[in-house]
This record gives sequence, C-alpha cells and structure tokens, in this order.
Amino acid sequence: MVNLEWYRTFKAVYQTGSLTAAAKAFFISQPSVILHLSALEAHVGKQLFERKPRLVPTDYGKLFYTQIVEPLEKLEVVETDFKAICLSTKLPTIRIGTV
Repeated sequence: MVNLEWYRTFKAVYQTGSLTAAAKAFFISQPSVILHLSALEAHVGKQLFERKPRLVPTDYGKLFYTQIVEPLEKLEVVETDFKAICLSTKLPTIRIGTV
C-alpha cells in the first residue's frame, strides 16, 4: 500500500528541485526524503527523477505530478480546514468529582 507521505514528499521535491529543501519543508532528514522517493519509485515501477546536481523530473515524473498535485492539494486544504474548525470549536469541559 502506498504511503500518502511519499506523495507529499514527491510533490515537495518536484516543486523545489531539491532533496534538502523538501526535507526542511517537512522537518525530516534528507535520507528520509530519499527513502520516500525510492519507495514511491519502486511502487510505481518508474524512475521519477534524473539524479543530476539538481533533481530533474523524468517525463513520467512530470506526468505523475500532473496527476497527483490537484488531489493532494485538495487533501491539504481539507486537513487545514479541519484543524481550524477543531481549534475554533470550544469543546465542553468534563469535570469529574468537582462542582
């Protein structure tokens, strides 16, 4: 089963062109970014980036990005909205053994 974090990492690397920038964006190590990309490439069965001084997306990587970017951004909006609703909603206080 594919991990959603692999997609998010792929998107960050694609947009920044850098493993280091993607790692900083998610507060993870660069080896973790490499692991995510490798796992995603193994899962899809295609190389998504050419490893040069700067990562360059392959043709398949470009196609893959166009397919996942919109649904992924919609999920990120849902996550942000849900967090905002949860933070703005005052939950009732439960008191046990007090008046």
